[in-house]
Amino acid sequence: MPFSTLRRVTRRLSRRAKSWGTVVALTMGGNEIEKHSNLLRSKNPILLIYGFGATRRTFSILEKRMHNDGYTVFSVNLGGILGTYNTDAVQSLAAKIDQKIERLYKKYDFRGRLTIIAHSKGGLIGHYYVKRLGGEKRVKTLITLGTPHNGNPWALLASFTPIAFVCKSI
Repeated sequence: MPFSTLRRVTRRLSRRAKSWGTVVALTMGGNEIEKHSNLLRSKNPILLIYGFGATRRTFSILEKRMHNDGYTVFSVNLGGILGTYNTDAVQSLAAKIDQKIERLYKKYDFRGRLTIIAHSKGGLIGHYYVKRLGGEKRVKTLITLGTPHNGNPWALLASFTPIAFVCKSI
């Protein structure tokens, strides 16, 4: 094998290893976020709920921007496969959101009701929390972005793929 071919193969393998290293690092550290908001001084906090296959970092740019604009913003680690990716059922995740919100209201004595901004499956979680778990007493506004409120016809196809083994909400 000529030296140039060997060097090219080595570079290609090195790039792939770096790519997979990045994927693993983002997967394992995807729920680690920087704390930007001081919840003690909050009048109307904002909760960000990410969607299926995502992590808390999905909203990191929005979270920083809103904090810079003077809002108190926080998110909740929804867990799932490998402790990330939001693969649990909507009902159990909404219950987790409910518990976290109640703990925060007791700990920080929030004066106002919160706003929820949610994407995709996060919108379904927020909607379930508000409608079924009594969240209307804590939530002033629920904003959903790209949420399949009427279901998604493609979700049934996922039950025939390997993703069905890790996802409890299909």
